[in-house]
Parts: sequence; structure tokens; C-alpha cells
Amino acid sequence: AEMAIQFGYTTMFVAAFPLATVLSLVNNYVEIRVDAWKLCQVMRRAEPRSAEDIGTWHGILEVVSIAAIFINSGLVAFTATNMTNYTWPMRVWTFILMSAGIFALRGFVAFLIPDMPEWVQIQVARQEYITGKIIDNVEDEDDDFINTKTNYEVPNFTVAATDFDPM
Repeated sequence: AEMAIQFGYTTMFVAAFPLATVLSLVNNYVEIRVDAWKLCQVMRRAEPRSAEDIGTWHGILEVVSIAAIFINSGLVAFTATNMTNYTWPMRVWTFILMSAGIFALRGFVAFLIPDMPEWVQIQVARQEYITGKIIDNVEDEDDDFINTKTNYEVPNFTVAATDFDPM
């Protein structure tokens, strides 16, 4: 929860205090180092627990990032000192266009970056294949290929009555 709150404050008010991103980075670096020292030196080993993904935090962070777009666009359009000479309708249009542009940029970046890297997709496919073979007893798709006479011949082994080995 602490990291989500920090993400919210950092992203939602970056237009008002841009140095907050650098301070958050420094804070997170120090916090990681202190937590690593505590885990290695002070505390007992934690019991490992598996998780499929980050759960409901993904939705929360999505809502915070969408709210950050509107808040920062509003801060720039309605409170920036360089916008004081513009009329209110012009400020509203600036807010709308800025929000739409940032949403478009956000969507484009989300399109460019895959949700799952290629090496993870390969490992997931391997895991599903092995699970299907071992647990579900799924047959190979190319079993017919192996059993055909044209592609595979059974060797003919014979046993001789005498051994002609000179040794």
C-alpha cells in the first residue's frame, strides 16, 4: 500500500513538483537496501509464497495513472503561470487536448511494450506442454508420423547360434 500511495503522489502531482520523481527514486533505492539488509542480517528467512500476478493492485495502479493524466493536465491548463493570458474556453480546450494527447501516448506505449516478454511466453508454453504430457496424458500431435511404415521401419534383429568373435 505504501508503494501505491507513493506512486499516486508522485504521478498525480508531478506537474506541481517535478523533483518528486527523483526523491521517490532515491527513497525507493534506500528502502530496498535497508530491507535487503534487514532480511539478510536481522530477520529469519521468509516463507516463500507464490502469486500469479500483482492482483488487485494492477487495477488500482491503472486508476491512479488515469487520474494522474487528468490531474496533471488540469494543473497545467488551469493553474500554470504561462496560461494566465488565455481565456477560460481556451484553457478548457488545452486541458482536453492535453489529456487526449497523453492518453494517446499512453496507449501507444502500451501497444509497443508486450504484456509478457517472449522468453516468458516460451516458458509458459513449455510448462503447459509438460503439464499436458505428465498430468493430463495428452498424446503427441505427431504420433501418426512415428507409426507410419514410410517414415519409420522397425529394425530386424536376429540372434546367431554361434559367436564368431575372435576374442
